[in-house]
Amino acid sequence: DTGKLGFTVAGGLVNIEADAEVGDYATRTLLQGNSSRDYENWVLATQLRFNNLPRPFYLGADFYHNAEDYSPTDPDVFTAFHADDTDGYVLQAVYGGIKEQWDWLAGAYYAHIEALAVHNSYAQDDWVRWGNSDQATSSNFKGPELRAGLGLGYNANVIARLFIVRAINEEYPTDIRKQTAKRFRVDFNIKF
Repeated sequence: DTGKLGFTVAGGLVNIEADAEVGDYATRTLLQGNSSRDYENWVLATQLRFNNLPRPFYLGADFYHNAEDYSPTDPDVFTAFHADDTDGYVLQAVYGGIKEQWDWLAGAYYAHIEALAVHNSYAQDDWVRWGNSDQATSSNFKGPELRAGLGLGYNANVIARLFIVRAINEEYPTDIRKQTAKRFRVDFNIKF
């Protein structure tokens, strides 16, 4: 932090190896061939904070890259079809904060997460609820999230979030189709 500006950079690696010994159980449990596919997910997160404004304001960008080398001739149809779909990013701009009573914030996010950019059986499911009742398939989507929050005091706040996303690649023949997701979510949070 320089007083007027603050900048943060963070990185990481998530390495997931397929376990052939679990066989049919994992194949039935993990959707879209995730039990038979390795992942080498590199993550870079950045945030630029503007400290000299009347309210907190920051811009952020998160980047994802799966460095595994998938083949378009892989026996798994999902892997073969999405062999080159291994990148993703989330951009964000947030103004305000909700630490004190009646503080507010407004934010806009944009996500573009390709099908194999993350292990979608274990990825967050805020943006989409694709999959089944046991497991999300949270990748192959793009679109915005709009967010508003209000501090209620007493370590409590409320945050409203609107997600409007659709599938990036709508041509996959069986379980992607032309998926869309429109979700409105309100969270009440309290710290103890």
